[in-house]
Amino acid sequence: MSSAGDVINSALRSIGQLAEGETPSSDTSADCLDLLNEMLDSLSNERLMAPYLQEETFSLTGGTASYTVGTGGVFNTTRPIKVDDASYTVLNGVSYPLRGINKAQYDSIPVKTTEMTFPSVFYYEASYPLGRIYFYEVPGSTISFRMVSWKQQTQMASLATDFSIQPGEIRAIRANLAIEIASQFGVEAPQSVRITAIQSKRNLKRVNGPNDVLSMPTSILRRLGQGNIYGDIT
Repeated sequence: MSSAGDVINSALRSIGQLAEGETPSSDTSADCLDLLNEMLDSLSNERLMAPYLQEETFSLTGGTASYTVGTGGVFNTTRPIKVDDASYTVLNGVSYPLRGINKAQYDSIPVKTTEMTFPSVFYYEASYPLGRIYFYEVPGSTISFRMVSWKQQTQMASLATDFSIQPGEIRAIRANLAIEIASQFGVEAPQSVRITAIQSKRNLKRVNGPNDVLSMPTSILRRLGQGNIYGDIT
């Protein structure tokens, strides 16, 4: 398992700023740790760098239209970067899908307090430090809400903090960090490092990408699941 310090030292060696067996100064290590956390924070905005969406369960209270979300909020969890359309509500063991809408669409709803058994849409306001989720329609009684979201990449508290990430991600972090550090030293990262940074991120995004399933309208399907290209020609 690699720690933040291990990755930083490896990145420094890859750009020729640290010889084998050498230890960087405390100031250099601290600066590089800041760069690492800045980079991880930036990667949080790249959906395909997240290996999976997190699903959490919260309760919607009857008559309540909105809830704060984040550390210390009504939905007490890590503040989401984005709440996904895969979120849904559950009532009596039956799942009901939700559709995400934007602020303009939510603002255009004339009566936001309309009550129904369960809501049909939600709007996530990504305010900081607490986000807020608005639901429409407003549930008339308590109902379970399954929030599917993607969160900020875990920050490294110290050089000794170990990474807990998916296979293959360390290589992408190390190579991209090397490029970030190189700019601080006023040098250019070797071409091999730049290529690794691009390819490793591309590979991760390919693995993390959703597997879209193609479907065809049932009206054009024929027996045995095969279509007839002449079937609709008259």
